[in-house]
Amino acid sequence: YLRILNEYGRRGVIALSSATPVDTGKTARSWGYEISVTKTAYKINWTNSHVEDGVPIAIVIQYGHATRNGGYVEGRDYINPAMKSIFEDMANEIWREVTT
Repeated sequence: YLRILNEYGRRGVIALSSATPVDTGKTARSWGYEISVTKTAYKINWTNSHVEDGVPIAIVIQYGHATRNGGYVEGRDYINPAMKSIFEDMANEIWREVTT
């Protein structure tokens, strides 16, 4: 299963990088993934290392944030649409793997 998880980890990074709104491009270039394996689960965690003043910028872009002058910048849902086909394709491939 690790081969499949690594493949979808890489695909997820590409999808997230491509979908991330670009100002400087730093957030888009900061995507990665980690695979963890326990006795009961295999997991892919997608990560983004772009943090400023302790604030994860990918999350700020996704959910929005307050501004210094009291305003608000609305979030942009870019993560969910980018990952939808990755999740669907991965689920289908893993299902085929475990049922054959």
